Amino acid sequence: MELGNILAQLRKQKKLSQRNFAEVIGVSNGAVAMWETNKRQPDLEMLKKIATFYDVSSDYILGITQSDYNTQSNYPLEKSENLSADYLIDILEQKKNFSEDDLLLQTITNRERNLIETFRQLNNDNQDIIVGEFKKLLKEQRNEETFSTENSLKIAK
Repeated sequence: MELGNILAQLRKQKKLSQRNFAEVIGVSNGAVAMWETNKRQPDLEMLKKIATFYDVSSDYILGITQSDYNTQSNYPLEKSENLSADYLIDILEQKKNFSEDDLLLQTITNRERNLIETFRQLNNDNQDIIVGEFKKLLKEQRNEETFSTENSLKIAK
């Protein structure tokens, strides 16, 4: 089973919405949706946090083992199938306030992180040039996608 399917299954077993789960672990519900559809993967620190939250091993989440048993859980969640709303609210009140930057950093890939770090090293003029080039590339990409879609439709006729 793929990582996304396992994450969705674990969340549903706890009867949590993507939004509730995202709030508890401190990410956007969009990040959870991307993980569950295998479009993105949580980073190592987030993987540890998820495994601890669900009280399963990271090997289980990664599909390496079939057993969900975790012998090193320290998270204060009871092993119950259903979490009360009061308990979730309590967890949300106890968690640290994350800035938008902290939440964003938890959802981006290493490649994206490297791009941001490199971009920040540029002076303002060069950053403006890069943004202009990005816009040109996006426009070209959209044109190519439109052209490709139109050709596919012509071939299908």
